[in-house]
Amino acid sequence: MNYQKYDTVELDGEKEYIVVDSFKYNDYKYVYLVNPNDSKEVLLTKEEVVDGQSYLTEVTDKKEYERVALEIVKRNKEDLKAFLGN
Repeated sequence: MNYQKYDTVELDGEKEYIVVDSFKYNDYKYVYLVNPNDSKEVLLTKEEVVDGQSYLTEVTDKKEYERVALEIVKRNKEDLKAFLGN
């Protein structure tokens, strides 16, 4: 699936999230999400395809999370600087 910045994504038929970033890294597509009602609630997800169906699953492996989070910071460096006022 093609996730674009600011798209709305519903996970598990329950909560809606806004796409902050979406990118391919190490042959996987990652999607960084934030809850529009609680900006402290963020999810780092990975797209997995099962029987032709695309699913977003939360990244729970600590090392994978750290590698991908670093990539998110690199990709969004200018936005983060503007947000932090630097």
